[in-house]
Amino acid sequence: MAIEIERIKDQMRKTFYSNAWHGGSVMEFLSEIGAKEAASRPLKARHSIWELVSHMETWKRVARFALEGKEIGRISPEEDYPPIKDLSEKSWARTVESLREEHEALAGALSRLSEDRLGETVPGRSYNFYTLLHGVIHHDLYHLGQIAILKEKKE
Repeated sequence: MAIEIERIKDQMRKTFYSNAWHGGSVMEFLSEIGAKEAASRPLKARHSIWELVSHMETWKRVARFALEGKEIGRISPEEDYPPIKDLSEKSWARTVESLREEHEALAGALSRLSEDRLGETVPGRSYNFYTLLHGVIHHDLYHLGQIAILKEKKE
């Protein structure tokens, strides 16, 4: 049994869905945000909540590709923070759903990873899969903190 992989999956699940020790999860916060709030830039924020969510999806996809054996190349600014073209509620809901789907795809790829690969170097990077996977969790938490602050601030 892959004990460490199960622990990583548990932390990913809690951070993203619920029962995180620190409080609200990514999806719990996003469920309370509409398109207008997601697109706003209170206090001249560098990125909106919407842009942060798209950015989180991008890096979950990059991590999944790495788990699938693809080399992580250079990420363009447009890939890193994809531009928001449609500010409708439907488009916001699609963005959140895309993040959830990519999270699930990453979790699926992690389920197929053998524990002995955690120490292997990620293709195209100088760190191992263990560091990458914990980095995904930390990345979610970092941006969740930003989202929480932006959610509290009003223009």
